[in-house]
Amino acid sequence: MPSVEGDKQHQHRIYLLHSDTDEGRLCAEAIKQFILALGLRAHACCIEVKELGSSENFTRGLANLLEHVVNLIRQHYAEGDRVFVHASGGFKPETTMAFLAANLPTTGAPVFYVHESFREVIRLPALPIRPRKRRKFVELMDHMCQTREIHPEALQRMFRKELIDEVKRLGWIVEENNRLKITPMGLLLWQKFERLGLYRSKPKPP
Repeated sequence: MPSVEGDKQHQHRIYLLHSDTDEGRLCAEAIKQFILALGLRAHACCIEVKELGSSENFTRGLANLLEHVVNLIRQHYAEGDRVFVHASGGFKPETTMAFLAANLPTTGAPVFYVHESFREVIRLPALPIRPRKRRKFVELMDHMCQTREIHPEALQRMFRKELIDEVKRLGWIVEENNRLKITPMGLLLWQKFERLGLYRSKPKPP
């Protein structure tokens, strides 16, 4: 709910994907009613994922879950919407599948996760999904790691607006008070990527 409660000006569509079990239907409906009771500009609907509650065909259910998430992301990106995936519900396999779906080619959606012990909302940016733009993506992220924040026009003098918009869409940077800022998780992850040599020709020494 963090992205919904923090943005009351725009219309939100919330999809509650649940298993094909009585327990799954009950939980999804309860969450739906809770969302509607908040009085936000949010439309919530429940989507049943076939075989996700089946012990015999659970792997097929996971594949169905991935297909649902990918199709929803593609649909709303095609309509020009911003998309976030909330992967807190379910067990580890479902959470992993939701995260994988959010990072496939043609998707690329930031993922929210609420830690079950700390109750802290963690926002995980999506990985770059277009190899052609990888070099410029790395250059932009290196620059943002150094500056931490910058005026949008200043960054547009160095990088194409389309690239900046994509990095924002993937959840690595955000725009606040007419400033572009690297997200806290984006900064931490990028520093680790650099240390591991994932976006360098050679790993940095320990």
